[in-house]
Amino acid sequence: MLLAKLYTGKSEFIALNNGLHGRTALTMSVTGIGMWRADFAPYGGAHFVPNPYCYRCPFKSTPENCDFACIEAVENTIKNHTSKKVAAMIAESIQGNGGIITPPKEYFKVLKKVLNKYEIPLIIDEVQTGFARTGKMFAIEHYEIVPEVITMAKALGNGVPIAAYITNDEMAEAFKNPSASTLGGNPVSSTAGLAVLEYIEKHNLTKRAAVLGDRLKKGLMELKGKHSIIGEVRGIGLMLGAELVKEGKNPAVEETDLIIEMMKDKGILIGKNGEYRNVLAFQPPLIITEDDVDFMLDTLDDVLKVFRGN
Repeated sequence: MLLAKLYTGKSEFIALNNGLHGRTALTMSVTGIGMWRADFAPYGGAHFVPNPYCYRCPFKSTPENCDFACIEAVENTIKNHTSKKVAAMIAESIQGNGGIITPPKEYFKVLKKVLNKYEIPLIIDEVQTGFARTGKMFAIEHYEIVPEVITMAKALGNGVPIAAYITNDEMAEAFKNPSASTLGGNPVSSTAGLAVLEYIEKHNLTKRAAVLGDRLKKGLMELKGKHSIIGEVRGIGLMLGAELVKEGKNPAVEETDLIIEMMKDKGILIGKNGEYRNVLAFQPPLIITEDDVDFMLDTLDDVLKVFRGN
């Protein structure tokens, strides 16, 4: 975000509802999930726009008749709610904590055209989605666009703390002032990062995530057909979510908590995400096996039978 300010000479940002971008004061200011914000005095100049949450579209559209009203809202925000000094828009390729919100295939292409029109760089946050999780090294590759900046962390260190960003030559030239930190470029973390990249390539974890992700998604879709509590299955590769609902698409919050506890008792840990905390988040290690996937699906099937008909 600092790089975008230096490059453009501008100071405002656009972010998506339900996005999560970090724990610093500045990144909290562009985080669109209230429970993850502790900033009692947020930075000004952050403008939030609707996210592509197709299952609960704020514009009442469906994937079949979508005209990307959520992107029209981005342009409307740029024209009418900013000072025309937008340094960048920041977005996750797939919103993790937001509920595994997975944009339609053409979303980022259409969005990028709008941003290019106003010369606004796009920062893609790949902290959760990066490094083979979705079947490609970075999830934004599925959308066939090239952002100006990609941020990354988490999987890059496989448990060792490390974060980085990549950008194009033109933007990189804007960062001219001396910059250093005491532990920046830590050799242990850097070595871990290199080892992770080598392992991903050597063991072709991108293909592994794609193949096992397809198996997991197919299985979850079959469970959706059997259990009405599953309202939607979404995601790419080994980053999948199952939104749990009651009648009328009302969030099944208590049921989600109970299912997670029941799965834990059977030896399987599943996360929960989403605005209503009713989305089962499947983001397993990339080294899982077909047997692991099948065991999880069979176990979840047994657990969900408790809720059949509810």
